[in-house]
Amino acid sequence: MIGMGKKLFAILTAVFMLCGCATEMDVPQGEKVVEQCTIKEDLRVRTLAEVWSTAKNYYGYWESLSEIVDWDAAFDQFLPRVMAAKTDDEYVDLMREFTALLHDGHTKYIPFQGYQSNKGSLPIRLEYLDGKIYLMGKNEKVDIELGSELVSVNQEPALDYILTNYGKFVPVLTEPAHTRETMDQFRNDEVGKEITLQFKKEDKSIQEIQLEYSKQNNAITEELSVNMNFDKILYNSQIYTVAPVNDDILYIEIRSFSGGGMDDTFTDIIMPQLENYHACILDVRQNGGGNSRYGDIILQSLSTEGVPPNFGFNSVFYSSMVPYASDNPAFQTNDQMKEAAEKMMKHALYGVEGELSEYVLSQADNWFTMDVPRVLTMPVIVLTSDQTGSAADTFAAKAKIMDNFTLMGLTTHGATGNKYRVKLPDGSYYSLSVDNVYSPEGYCIWNHGIAPDIEVWQTLEDLKNRKDTVLNTAIITLEEILQKESN
Repeated sequence: MIGMGKKLFAILTAVFMLCGCATEMDVPQGEKVVEQCTIKEDLRVRTLAEVWSTAKNYYGYWESLSEIVDWDAAFDQFLPRVMAAKTDDEYVDLMREFTALLHDGHTKYIPFQGYQSNKGSLPIRLEYLDGKIYLMGKNEKVDIELGSELVSVNQEPALDYILTNYGKFVPVLTEPAHTRETMDQFRNDEVGKEITLQFKKEDKSIQEIQLEYSKQNNAITEELSVNMNFDKILYNSQIYTVAPVNDDILYIEIRSFSGGGMDDTFTDIIMPQLENYHACILDVRQNGGGNSRYGDIILQSLSTEGVPPNFGFNSVFYSSMVPYASDNPAFQTNDQMKEAAEKMMKHALYGVEGELSEYVLSQADNWFTMDVPRVLTMPVIVLTSDQTGSAADTFAAKAKIMDNFTLMGLTTHGATGNKYRVKLPDGSYYSLSVDNVYSPEGYCIWNHGIAPDIEVWQTLEDLKNRKDTVLNTAIITLEEILQKESN
């Protein structure tokens, strides 16, 4: 800890000697050009250094990150760029890009209070489907038919252009999450920037349009989307939608694992409904996570086997103690805490000797049981997508190895575990994962996600007809399973 403090102090001292705290500079004509960035240069440097040091010391996935990113070299590369930032947008984009190098889907940079973005948006919504980019939403400013394929941006292949210019702002590396989120980044850029787009229409003809990023109302008024209307809804809330698909199959959408009392809702309200059916679909495609315990209760309610174990390797500090520094009185007065901190500084974070994957596999058979009101065993298909994340990542990892469960859809987001919101010197924040979470199958979920047993992409043809390809495939699959069981 002392060595790290000296290194950081030396870096900041050298920077301040070189740059001072000036926000103006002389030009040959003797005029003064006032720098537009509202955050002083020294504060920008301190903020960058704080991200560098807290991540270096407390990041739960440090061992994995250090294999693909030279964090010290990244700091050296970003330092002069942050010092030279002339606008708030330039500075904020640099901080977004730097924190994205942690390659953690949990990472999010939140700018300082008072930040006024000069970013505009485009009046279109694009979606990545199985290797191609399609126009899924627009407004009256765009005279292109929905479902057209975007083939080029500024005379470059569309996917290459978007990934090259906007992928640097997307932390997660798991596919297709990285590409999908990069599409969202592409929709926002500097006001006034013009781009040329070429679309391939259904008749194979090419249509070219020019669009400009603006702050005008770019709300999407026309879009292609699936029709999820059911003939009958048995239960609907902020968390759940429960509807019969037919006489045999019950559809249950679980939009989050963060609703208080959602476990009681499932066991006391949904499970009695499920008793009337022979199979079910659990849809967690839009589930961004929450409390993994709620997911465990749902799994236990649908299996007599119990629930696979959790493999979250916490750092020696709880997340509420991050960032933890040598100027904290508790550090100076508590030898045990100091010893733990020194271990953490060496990245001996997990309290496990040897390879984590080997430890996980050695414990993988230690399933546990939970006390739930009733257990129903039946074929279950879990629908997943690249937006299935955090506690839903963990839920999918466990469901995948349970005998009566099948995962269908796309690979999950690949970011789970506890995270902490770190306050930075300029008033901004960034979120930092402090756990290292493994699948019961022995691999790190970070940037890996959970691959489905059956990969199914939404098709453009079905989307044009408002049909849900993944859900319909699940229904057909369950009907075939039930048919075999009845023979």
